[in-house]
Amino acid sequence: MTDLPLEIIDHILTFADASSLYELGQVSHMLRSLSQRQLQKQHIQHASLRLWMHQPGTMAHTPMDFTQPICRSSSDQVTAEFKYLNQPLPIDPKKPVFIDGCTVIFSTRKHYGLTYPNPIMMQPGDDALVEKKGQWTLYGESKDAAFTPLRLSCDTRLFNPILLDAMLRQQTIQLQERLLKRQLHARSTMALIDPKTTTSAKDSCAASKPLDMPCTPLLSS
Repeated sequence: MTDLPLEIIDHILTFADASSLYELGQVSHMLRSLSQRQLQKQHIQHASLRLWMHQPGTMAHTPMDFTQPICRSSSDQVTAEFKYLNQPLPIDPKKPVFIDGCTVIFSTRKHYGLTYPNPIMMQPGDDALVEKKGQWTLYGESKDAAFTPLRLSCDTRLFNPILLDAMLRQQTIQLQERLLKRQLHARSTMALIDPKTTTSAKDSCAASKPLDMPCTPLLSS
């Protein structure tokens, strides 16, 4: 394939989907350069990103939509700079603001909703900055009890469908584990509140032995 002119390879890559382009970017420096260009033109350029923020007692979950990405290349990575085109968001300047989720939206209308179990806190100030390492950095400013997002800088790997699918699977597993812990906690709490829902070791033993046999409760080791 390396014997083909770059123009031919570049044209072939126009038929590749986003997942294939991300994988080709791991093969060689030349394919990485070509695949990044196609990713920017066909994939990232048409994407948008939504952050979910809230402020306890002041603001319910509110979306911040970022669009019109511009890709920028550096020596070690490619980032996408998104713009915020909506109105400033009212906040209480004396309270922190939290970001607990992110939605990646593609032109195919496919959405990837990511939740952050540990919300990211942003302390309002003249120059507000909050970062989700490995994903994005948000720049904004607070003035007159309002927060204005200025721009959002994203690592372009965040738009890799393979990575997003893996993140969603892991997110689902973590959610199932949290739900199971809640159920177990609820059952143990009910057992303490209503002793009739449990059977003592002595009662269990008595129920399983004839009446003329002595019953000795089992001791836990």
